[in-house]
Amino acid sequence: MKNRPARVRELIQRELGAVIAHEMNFTALVTVQAVDLTADFKHSHVHIGVLGSEREQRDVIQALAERRPFLQHELSKRVILKYTPRLHFHLDHSVERGTKITEIMRQIDVITPPLEATAGDDAVNPRAAKDAIDMETEDREVEAAARREVETDGADDTQDETFEDLAPALEHDKNPRVAKEEKNTRSIRNTQHRAALDADESDD
Repeated sequence: MKNRPARVRELIQRELGAVIAHEMNFTALVTVQAVDLTADFKHSHVHIGVLGSEREQRDVIQALAERRPFLQHELSKRVILKYTPRLHFHLDHSVERGTKITEIMRQIDVITPPLEATAGDDAVNPRAAKDAIDMETEDREVEAAARREVETDGADDTQDETFEDLAPALEHDKNPRVAKEEKNTRSIRNTQHRAALDADESDD
């Protein structure tokens, strides 16, 4: 069966870990991290994780090697195989690396301020983002109102100039007699205005 080696490895890992936890007394935390089997199942390489100092790690591996006959005998009671594999213990540093990484991350969390308190980060600070949007919208409304006011003033001036330019053309659209009378009236008014100006200059 293709999955038989994997099931045997898992079984040895679980049962050997239980034997070590109950039958051996270590001050450090000892775990069975992984188990490798040879093709004939006669040898098993056991990777041991030790959460402790380097000296404690060496002592654990040495103690397990010395108690190997006992551990193999106990394992044979729990895992029924044609041949009980000979155990070979190796120190696994994955637990130590994982602990160091966890400690580093904890120190980073202590040093780095919370993201919510970081100024200027609108994506993290929703209130700041909303205030910025409101201010931008208000600025746009003020700018649009000023632009409309300028355009309106310009339109009035243009409209006045257009009416003045169209005034002579409108006169041609009127009745010729009425247009002539209005023209004579403006000529008389201009003559009177010019005479008044000349009189003022003579008095001076």
